[in-house]
Amino acid sequence: MDYAIIIIPVVTFFAALLTGVIGIGGGLFVLLVMAEYLPFAVLIPVHGINQLVQHLTRAAVSIPNIDRKIAIQFSLGAIVGAAIGSQFVTSVTEEFFKILLGCFVLVSLIIPKLNFKLPKIPGEWPLIGVVTSAVGLFIGNTGIFMAPFYLNRGLKKEQ
Repeated sequence: MDYAIIIIPVVTFFAALLTGVIGIGGGLFVLLVMAEYLPFAVLIPVHGINQLVQHLTRAAVSIPNIDRKIAIQFSLGAIVGAAIGSQFVTSVTEEFFKILLGCFVLVSLIIPKLNFKLPKIPGEWPLIGVVTSAVGLFIGNTGIFMAPFYLNRGLKKEQ
């Protein structure tokens, strides 16, 4: 029996609870579990669909709290970032992906400990959208990179 068909949905459910409660961390956990069971060629697309469903669900619940100005600016940047990243994503080898994912996990463990303040940059949300969506095509998860931006701007996880 292929246990992935049971393990991945169960892990996804508990990771969604984790993210809903503390606001971050579930996506990385799901990505690491999926990496154990799914082939490289489908890992990021399947994880992306999983994340899309989870984030749309959270957004639907949080509609009154969403800062629409930031959401629109970020989304416009994300479209550009996806267009840029899609030009390069097919050239990533499985070995390079594993190195990227390993580095991402290590950075994800270090960034929260730094607790640094980022300077406010005019027009930062479209730029953040470009960078996170381009990078997200390669590693499948960028929440940890976005956290310093929204936390340093006084935003809540629901926004």
